[in-house]
Amino acid sequence: QRQKVIMYRYTAAELNPMDIKIWTDKEIITLDQCELTEQERDIITLYKFTGCRAKELIGRNYLNRDKELKWHHIDFENNTMLILEKRGKVRTKKYMDPEVRAIFRKYFIAGHERPLDIGYDKLNSIIKSVNKKTRIAFTCHDLRRLSAQLARRHDTGVEAAKVAIGDKTNSVVTTHYAPDSIHTQRMVNEQIRATYNHITRGEA
Repeated sequence: QRQKVIMYRYTAAELNPMDIKIWTDKEIITLDQCELTEQERDIITLYKFTGCRAKELIGRNYLNRDKELKWHHIDFENNTMLILEKRGKVRTKKYMDPEVRAIFRKYFIAGHERPLDIGYDKLNSIIKSVNKKTRIAFTCHDLRRLSAQLARRHDTGVEAAKVAIGDKTNSVVTTHYAPDSIHTQRMVNEQIRATYNHITRGEA
């Protein structure tokens, strides 16, 4: 007697469920109000308002020096920066938020060799220090998720989140996070700032 075999089709998410961090308002307020060092605050601000991956902003990449972010990638006059995104071979022009510009300008005037003159190990140690001070478990990549999640509060779809983190794939954004014009990127950054300020300062 032939047995009936039932085949089930599972999605990748079902087979490999991921524990995606969803930032709460309380955590966002804690992150904003916690007493951090100037460098720690700068790192949080840079990654929160750029939506970049961890290695896209660091200035020291000993495995691939071509991926390092250098001063000639920063355009202070036009508020843009050239980012080498994941698997990218050509740098993408990305809008530079005023707070990001201010931090890089501070480093430039101070004579730093690179916009963010640290490597991944140092970046990771800074994030761990902030984890301890805030008592919030998060990674640098979770700051990228924060950027996408703040953007999505203004947009029921995923378009704003895609712009915020520079990702072109809907499924990646919706599953893992929550070329565009500089004008669009600036508008999304303003939305992120408005949402962040509304949460942390009660601004309308």
